Amino acid sequence: MLEPLEAPDHVLALRIAGKLTGRDVDRYSAMFHEKLERRGGLGACIDLSGFADLDAAGLVKGTAADLEFLAHIGRFRRVAIVSDKNWPHVLVALIERVVPDLPLCVFGAEQADEAMQWAAQQPAAASPRAPALRFMPTSHDDVLGFEINGVLTAAETPAIVSTFNEFLARHERVRVLNRMTGFRGIEVGALAKTGLLSMKLSALQEVERYAIVGAPAWMTALIARIDPLFPDMAIRSFAADAEEEAWQWLDARPEQGGTAG
Repeated sequence: MLEPLEAPDHVLALRIAGKLTGRDVDRYSAMFHEKLERRGGLGACIDLSGFADLDAAGLVKGTAADLEFLAHIGRFRRVAIVSDKNWPHVLVALIERVVPDLPLCVFGAEQADEAMQWAAQQPAAASPRAPALRFMPTSHDDVLGFEINGVLTAAETPAIVSTFNEFLARHERVRVLNRMTGFRGIEVGALAKTGLLSMKLSALQEVERYAIVGAPAWMTALIARIDPLFPDMAIRSFAADAEEEAWQWLDARPEQGGTAG
């Protein structure tokens, strides 16, 4: 069951209790779109303290709703989750690693009022960030190299999507090297840029080898878990001082402007 909660106009607030159904997800979608019609930043307060399960229709529609939320995540300034369970804490910890500039917080069931107040606050806008992604020329046209140093910004996303799409359009199968010099996450607005998610899905179908150099420990562990899910793409993580080995695995080398470390 989904129940809207009384909240300021700029806050998407709801309580989910018992089993979530497809009809509940439809109701959530209507509330979500109503909030998107407002100008300015939004907050969200989701009370999951009574959530138990969801039916098949809820699972299918809920997945679509999650993707739609991601497409508009740049509009949200704060997201509060109310729950006494452990899994929201784990989920929030993972999201914070990838999207560091979206404030998320988990509150206990007895802190529902505090959660609503926190979600309604509007933090000051962050200062513009310098571009974090730099493409590296390589010795083979079907091998793409890039380096990420910092937080991936919304401003640079259109150019990144364009470059990747042009690269994928030229080849049926490709190889990629991602040098993570100082990856610190993705600016929340970057996830809302049109084409970013579709580009990543297209890449999954065309990439035969993906080398990641210098990934943080949590990402290396995640790569090991998801690798079996993509039988047509080999993913390997290399330490920062083993970049030369990564290039050898890709049967390529960096050209001027992209040293192997």
